[in-house]
Amino acid sequence: MDQKFKDEIRIVLVGKAAVGKSSSGNTILGKEVFHKESGSRSVTRHCQKASENIGDKEITVVDTPGWCDTDLSEKELTEETAQCIDMSQPGPHVFLLVLTIGRFTKEEKETVQKLQEIFGQDAIKYTMILFTRGDNLEDKSIDEYVRDAAEDLKAIVDMCEGRYHVFNNKDKSCDQVSTFLQKIQDMVRNNNGQYFSNTTSKMLENHIKRKADLQQQMQAAEKQKENKMAEPQLHKKVFDQDIPHQELEAENHEMSCAPIELKEQTPKHCLKKEKLMSESEEQNNRMEIHKFQLENQKLQLENQKLLEHQKWQLENQKLQLENQKLQLENKKLLENQKLQLDFQKLQLENQKLFENQKLQLEIQTKQQQQQQQQRSSCIIL
Repeated sequence: MDQKFKDEIRIVLVGKAAVGKSSSGNTILGKEVFHKESGSRSVTRHCQKASENIGDKEITVVDTPGWCDTDLSEKELTEETAQCIDMSQPGPHVFLLVLTIGRFTKEEKETVQKLQEIFGQDAIKYTMILFTRGDNLEDKSIDEYVRDAAEDLKAIVDMCEGRYHVFNNKDKSCDQVSTFLQKIQDMVRNNNGQYFSNTTSKMLENHIKRKADLQQQMQAAEKQKENKMAEPQLHKKVFDQDIPHQELEAENHEMSCAPIELKEQTPKHCLKKEKLMSESEEQNNRMEIHKFQLENQKLQLENQKLLEHQKWQLENQKLQLENQKLQLENKKLLENQKLQLDFQKLQLENQKLFENQKLQLEIQTKQQQQQQQQRSSCIIL
């Protein structure tokens, strides 16, 4: 369990550009610290961090660049977004997936896939949906909006186990923030106070980066190999074109045998040189292919290590669930024992009541016998 959870909540804002991530960060912290987005372009190009004490907790918010509609490349966006883990050390308690009230678009659906690609499937357990532009709901509640939403949006809400909230960033009251923070605290307690681990994120980041670099290297090597294979064919074409010209020149000028032999030896020398160059290039290609194979094996090992880590996390979650199940069973057992004690106590009270009634009956019987004896004595007298 995160001991700092008692004093701090760490939040990471994710989502596509111009959905209100920066404005939501300002609403949570109650002050203007993040640049607001305008138009369809992302104002935030680098991760930004800000904190504020709210109640008895320090709230830390990390704003990330917008996905899909951004000038950053895929690699730059992945690397920059992964930095949010380092800025929320030792790890965020919640990924806040920011969506707008309105039509659920293909780009917004891709933001969920992007979240899983960068941080892994386990990130969903730490994810809550935050809808912005709550004033567009008019007389409709957020629960009604989700209930009547498209199937794709409902599927995202189900993946997040029904965790969502709505902000009207124009509303400056504290009520919507207090309710929102309470929902986060409930989610963290359900996760046993745990936060998203930096280890999984780093392994995924390295895996994606190494895979992209290896693909670039392989493409460059293939292009270099094609160029080198084209060089001998070019030399051969030039050589074939030179032979008729050399023979014609020898006939016209009636050159001696020695120069002719020299001319005949020159192409052989070139062929030998080209052969040596071809063998050297072939050896270099084999070395490069071997190098790529080693890199690929290393990448596969890292992938296997990542799968083992995820398997370990699943086993750990399974163990936690079994532990919770055992605690519930123990609780039920204690309740059962308490019921048995109460039942025994009730039996004892019933037994005492029965004995008391029996004693009263005996007393009444004796009194009746005494009265009969007194009557008999009076009749005799």
